[in-house]
Amino acid sequence: MAARPDTFVYRLSRFTARNRWGVAATAAVVISLAAGALISLSEARVAQQRFQQVRKLAGRFIELHDDVARLPGSTRVREKLVATALDYLDNLARSAGNDPELLHEPAATLAAASTSYPGCSRSHSRTMNDMTRR
Repeated sequence: MAARPDTFVYRLSRFTARNRWGVAATAAVVISLAAGALISLSEARVAQQRFQQVRKLAGRFIELHDDVARLPGSTRVREKLVATALDYLDNLARSAGNDPELLHEPAATLAAASTSYPGCSRSHSRTMNDMTRR
């Protein structure tokens, strides 16, 4: 009787045959971890896209403010536009963490808004100071 050659595949098949439950449990854990990582990456990508959308939206409010500024009697509308943009920017600044690039845009927009409305610099001074310190 001739013996089989001692190859990696042979040894792996013998190990798997002897340890079915352990191999199955290990495979299940590895598959679960991989699926969790893929789902987390997908959710992070969606969150980043939403963050960018809100960032653009706040910028558009400031652009609209500049367009509406030329219209007579538009002070209340302009104030609402700035207030809405500042709310969005405050939320962005809170969720930006310590990323200087993400903190620069809200701080610059807040500074621009504060030149248009002196009252807004007082109400958002804490946020501006927090952003510029980071």
